[in-house]
Amino acid sequence: MKKKILIFCKLLLLSFFSYAQHAAIPSPKATGQNKWVSDPDYNLSASTISQLDTILQHLDEDTQVEFAIVVVDNFNGDDVFDFSLNLFNTWGIGKKDLNTGLLLFIAKDRRSYQFISGYGMEGLFPDIFLKRVGEKYLVPNFREGNYNKGVLEAVEFIEKVLRSPDSVSELQQMMPEAIPFWSLKSPILEDAAWWLLVLIIVYVYVHVVTTNLLKDEITKVSFLGSIFFGMGCMLALMFISIFPITFLLNNLDYVYKKEHIPYFIAILATLIITLKITDGRDLIIKTFKDEEDIDITLRKYLRRIYIPLLLTPIAWIDWVIISKRLNGNIGRFTPPNNDIDWERIKRSNTNAQTEKFLNNGQHKEESLKSRRYEIWQNTKTQALLYIPWNITNKFGRCPQCKYYTLLPNQNKTIYPATYTREGKGEKFNRCEYCNHIEHVSFYTIDKKTRSSTTHSSSGGGSSSGGSSSSSGSFGGGSSGGGGAGGRW
Repeated sequence: MKKKILIFCKLLLLSFFSYAQHAAIPSPKATGQNKWVSDPDYNLSASTISQLDTILQHLDEDTQVEFAIVVVDNFNGDDVFDFSLNLFNTWGIGKKDLNTGLLLFIAKDRRSYQFISGYGMEGLFPDIFLKRVGEKYLVPNFREGNYNKGVLEAVEFIEKVLRSPDSVSELQQMMPEAIPFWSLKSPILEDAAWWLLVLIIVYVYVHVVTTNLLKDEITKVSFLGSIFFGMGCMLALMFISIFPITFLLNNLDYVYKKEHIPYFIAILATLIITLKITDGRDLIIKTFKDEEDIDITLRKYLRRIYIPLLLTPIAWIDWVIISKRLNGNIGRFTPPNNDIDWERIKRSNTNAQTEKFLNNGQHKEESLKSRRYEIWQNTKTQALLYIPWNITNKFGRCPQCKYYTLLPNQNKTIYPATYTREGKGEKFNRCEYCNHIEHVSFYTIDKKTRSSTTHSSSGGGSSSGGSSSSSGSFGGGSSGGGGAGGRW
């Protein structure tokens, strides 16, 4: 018996403490039945409060929705949700039989707001849309210190929705971004699905094109490689972008939010398709050994992936690279002097056929990519003609072996520099084929210097509300914890 009495006393004290906490915030009904705003710390202007009271009074008369607003600097308690919920139930916001009550509680110093809705409000104004109202109207205005504008815009939006014949349908039209992503009514999901469909169709098409062009060669075309690589690139881009976004906008949520999912999928699709196109180009170049075969296949490849190229601007880089290669080969496969007696020696997939036409020096030139030879044989005289292509300026002509395998401006240290003396080095040219060394000049290496470090240190130092009698009341509604909240 004593234990039951003790428990009852504790509950009674807890209830009294809770009532005392909320009694410190004056009910708007203390000044009149047509009052809906409690602003004991004067955060809102008198004109704003008057506008809000008028809007909310008409809303109550026309829709039976009781909407109270509380703006304070701070409150006694730890959790804004618990405090708001207890305040809602203490005041009894909402008609008792309908429970269509709504409370907007704002704690300025804690930079927090909380919507609390009655049991009957979920069907009129679901919680997910209340959260979006806070993000769209309260947060940006509160960050600028404009509490009047933020509260007014939020209330006007909620009033407009609640006055419509079908509030949920109205919300879905006015705030499509608040619809759950996996809902079939979500426009965000619809847009994302379309981008995924485009990605799948274009990706499979490019894969089929590449496979068909290489079907006569022993080459395996990977299907998933570009997908995994593209996803890795996307993750890397998102990670890298965190730093500039944080520095410039100071708000990651502004970029990485649900509404932007279709854009991220579009970027991902562009990356993956671009990598697939690049992979196809590289496979063609690596698979065929003869430059004319590469030329013909690349031309077919460009024609067949014309539409995917248009859809993926990043892949225009591949179009530029391929076009530059093809333009560089103009005239390459035309017989010398247009003489039909000259026959081009085709490079096979093995070097055995061309080894009998090229000597070791020419092979070395090609392996160094100094130049690439087109070999022509006269069908009447069997004479051979070597025409160089893809000539690079990296190698010069060796005076000893006469091949273009001379690597210029090489350096070597004859003796190193120290802290007490200068060093000496030699600049020379070296032939990569015959190892001929061609002296160019000697040069001096500056003496080493010891770096000086300084250390410094520095130090420094630096050194509401009251209760009121009521002349009105809310309708006696209650809430089980519905609503939404956030911070700014």
